[in-house]
Amino acid sequence: EALHSVAHDYCLIDIERDATIIANIHTGRSIGHKTVAEGLLSIVRRITGKGMPEETLALLHMLAEDTCSTDTCAELTAAIARAEPELVRTFADAMVELMSARYLPSALILLCDDALSPWLTELFSRIDFTQFTTTTRPFEVTTLDATSLASLVTTPKDIAIDRRLLLAAALADIEEKKG
Repeated sequence: EALHSVAHDYCLIDIERDATIIANIHTGRSIGHKTVAEGLLSIVRRITGKGMPEETLALLHMLAEDTCSTDTCAELTAAIARAEPELVRTFADAMVELMSARYLPSALILLCDDALSPWLTELFSRIDFTQFTTTTRPFEVTTLDATSLASLVTTPKDIAIDRRLLLAAALADIEEKKG
């Protein structure tokens, strides 16, 4: 459902362990991409400084599920707010380079760790990136996970499967149905 609703024009942001790939997709083809030296680990470090990434990711999961109410969670929320401006600048710089060929579509597909997904979905929807989009409207963010790809790929309920593999399988299914 998620991939079908985006059509052929979208901005893809794929936040991996050590870097992020931002791609400008038009009519189903990449017309430009930029690798940003800002990935899951560096984003977590921006938030916590010297803390353990695993602990921060666990707290981020709890924040996303609204099950975190300790002082540590309040500190994490404040740290996220402090990290946002530099993170936004980093991604905006890459978007400026990408839009030199063509403005970015307002549809944005976000592929990232579940712990970061709620925060980054809200960030990319809320922050004013409109100067980069074809519609001059905020990004309409779609996150890809097993649920959003369920109409294309069936997965066992008790097994976690890497979402990049799910995406590859979903795209193969879409291409097969086109053919």
